[in-house]
Amino acid sequence: MLNAHNNSNGAEEHETIHAIRSIERGDEITISSDHSGTSTERQALLKESFSFSCTYSSYTLPPSLLEASDNRYT
Repeated sequence: MLNAHNNSNGAEEHETIHAIRSIERGDEITISSDHSGTSTERQALLKESFSFSCTYSSYTLPPSLLEASDNRYT
């Protein structure tokens, strides 16, 4: 479950994380990395913004199912 929201400020070159529910010491901070666009575009954004490649099942679907998923996001 998400516990934070992120906001990027390009002009000041920083990102701010806002808690949207209580986060206990030691808890992982979780934000949504879901943006519109094709899976290829979303993967590129994740790589550029967060320096990681997402391995969620929605990114590793067979080609026909991945295309259907992409169509829902675009």
